[in-house]
Amino acid sequence: MNIKKILFSSLIIIFIIFFAYLYFINLNIKKVEIKGNSLAPYLNSGEKVWLDYSYEDNNKKIDRDSLITFYFKAQDKELIKFAKAIPGDEFKVDTVNQALLINGELMINKEKKIYRLTEQNIKMLQLYEKDLKGQLSNNMYLVFGNFPDTIDSGKLGPILRKNILGKILFK
Repeated sequence: MNIKKILFSSLIIIFIIFFAYLYFINLNIKKVEIKGNSLAPYLNSGEKVWLDYSYEDNNKKIDRDSLITFYFKAQDKELIKFAKAIPGDEFKVDTVNQALLINGELMINKEKKIYRLTEQNIKMLQLYEKDLKGQLSNNMYLVFGNFPDTIDSGKLGPILRKNILGKILFK
């Protein structure tokens, strides 16, 4: 046997073991279709991603810029957003730049541009900034799309960890 065949066979075995592992430990991983363009151009409507719905059950960490899904009761649907501020982070509305400061840094989108807040976002986030004294507790996240004027923490305020349904593994 040559080295290419050995490597190919090893790779096939690894994939079989990986998928058997997922099946037998009963993780709740599903491929879902993105609906809407709040994450564009990073993720566009119609694209498919793998979501780990057992994320909360396994108490896994959610890092800054993780793509998470949570239930939005008012529209009876799941939303997928970036976790831009995580527990313990300080946040402050910068009215001059119409932006949000997270730990003293301007919040940016996936294109490395400043995420400009709408007037409604500013008013909402200022209320939470005042109530929370500018710091997220150990179970709160600020989540945003890739551009303003979407349903995100600028309209909803912080999202609680218990309301997070899952995390995108990969697209």
